[in-house]
Amino acid sequence: MEEWEQGGSDICSKFGAVIERVRDGMQSKIRAFSAINTRMADHSKALDERERSLQQEKELLVKETGRVVETKSR
Repeated sequence: MEEWEQGGSDICSKFGAVIERVRDGMQSKIRAFSAINTRMADHSKALDERERSLQQEKELLVKETGRVVETKSR
């Protein structure tokens, strides 16, 4: 009977080690995903700012082109 009891605690310690490795692996993956998610959100903000800037420049270009055409046609 003692062998069975010792074997049970042996299995529990091995199972606990496996669970700890799985937990550590999952935590590192969660940290990596979180970092990627944060970087993507920051990059998305930068792209939105660039898009607004480009839109403003396009509108300015259209206005200035119209002025040049009006000046040359006179």
